[in-house]
Amino acid sequence: MRSSEADGSRTVHVGPARVRIRIQGTGDPLVLMMGIGGHLDMFYFAFGTSDIYAVVDAPDNITAAAFALAVGGTGVAAHLKTIVLLTPDEVDKAAKKSATAGYRAPGA
Repeated sequence: MRSSEADGSRTVHVGPARVRIRIQGTGDPLVLMMGIGGHLDMFYFAFGTSDIYAVVDAPDNITAAAFALAVGGTGVAAHLKTIVLLTPDEVDKAAKKSATAGYRAPGA
């Protein structure tokens, strides 16, 4: 998720086609993601706090973190939020592992 700054809003207002060109341009964050081993699954504009929602597939969390640090460090987005999604298989593995953790709440 990201929030556009004023320049991003002006780009959309002047000509929506320019947004598509910017998305496919070499300086775009989505192209950066593809260059470090990920790819774009979905891209949507939205109303509200976040102006853009992009779902990218990264090979690992380090690649996703590198992407977030590279884009966030430029100031291109007023707000950049990364959410890690888990596959059903990963949740199953986590559930099995949690069953053996032996954690008990304090005072239980």
